[in-house]
Parts: sequence; structure tokens; C-alpha cells
Amino acid sequence: MNPAAKPKLPPNPYKRSPIKRREDLAGRARELKAIRYYLALTAAGQNPHLALIGQRGVGKTSLLNGAESIAKDFETLASPHRHE
Repeated sequence: MNPAAKPKLPPNPYKRSPIKRREDLAGRARELKAIRYYLALTAAGQNPHLALIGQRGVGKTSLLNGAESIAKDFETLASPHRHE
């Protein structure tokens, strides 16, 4: 098949950059549920640890962005502008 005869593919709607909004994470319900569980423990005064480990490009930063959103829901993420 010559290059001129290749079918045109539609443009890729996805970027190769981390997803910023939790609502945009697809297929990560299990991971987000686990993150929510550990952040709930943190909100309850416990001190659990959680590590995100994976190969480059699998979505670790996107999951951390989702975790940030969940932490805000639990008010476990301190705002840099908040003084107590």
C-alpha cells in the first residue's frame, strides 16, 4: 500500500499531558476509590501512606491531580493562602 492510499484517521482528541480534572479520568474508578479510602483515613486523623508506582506515561500525575481534587473534598489539603 503506498503512503498516498492510507486512510485518513480522525485527529486524536487526547493530549500527552496530565489530566487536570477528576471528571475527565476514564477507567480509573478503582484507583480513585482506593485514593478516596486513604484520604478518608487521613481526614479521620490516621496517617496512612500511599504510593503511585508505574511506568512512564501510565497516568500517575493524572491520578495525583484526581487525588488533589478528592483531598479538597475532605478538606485534607491545606491551601497555601490559608492561615490558621
